[in-house]
Amino acid sequence: MQFNPCKAVTLPRPNQKEREVYTVEEAQKLLEILDCEKGDDFKYAVFFKLAMYSAARRGELLGAEFSDFDFENGLWEIKRSSSWQKGKGMVAGSPKTKSSERCIKLPQHIIDMMLAFREYQNAEKAKIGSQWVEHDRLFTTWCGRPMYPDAPTKFFKRLCKKSGLKFVGIHSWRHFAATCMVFAGNDVRTVSGVLGHSVPSTTMNLYLHSFQKAQAIATGAIATALESGRTVSGEKRESA
Repeated sequence: MQFNPCKAVTLPRPNQKEREVYTVEEAQKLLEILDCEKGDDFKYAVFFKLAMYSAARRGELLGAEFSDFDFENGLWEIKRSSSWQKGKGMVAGSPKTKSSERCIKLPQHIIDMMLAFREYQNAEKAKIGSQWVEHDRLFTTWCGRPMYPDAPTKFFKRLCKKSGLKFVGIHSWRHFAATCMVFAGNDVRTVSGVLGHSVPSTTMNLYLHSFQKAQAIATGAIATALESGRTVSGEKRESA
């Protein structure tokens, strides 16, 4: 039997294209715009604010239920993902990996927004009456059925066109959150845990450039210490 030596060759992984990430200024602009959304668009404001502050995947956001939230302690337990399947429609299942089942701490103003959104949804349910399909889902259609994956994307495209904000995509806010955590000095295991990656190496591969940049900034502290005339302990060095 002939042996093909090419089968024993491990091809190098292609260089991953650097992800386009929103700036902090762009994120703040979006928050200001979302604060003005009312009526049926209120649910999309909740969707994107929750995406920005949690770094959750789209499917995890669509699968979120009010019972998953500990409003008293400001926690969101991510334990399902919702996706569209041909012939079945919207189907809920386990998150992407076992590590994706995680708990996210949310700021108080996001919790307050969630409580207001629950009241809004209950009011809508009362208006629709028997046509409402009972679900505990946060994000639904007009009659309570689970929201389709393309709905937030369509809303975001319209919002970007109207406001002049560039459109990158829904998952860009997950990458934005990850980048913020990296530059805040969080280690790769912590960032990996928040993102729900199965292994830290996945996080490192995806955000290698951000980690390298953060490390470069950190080493600048060495030069600052050496050039400021202070010792490592922080005491002022006496001049000769």
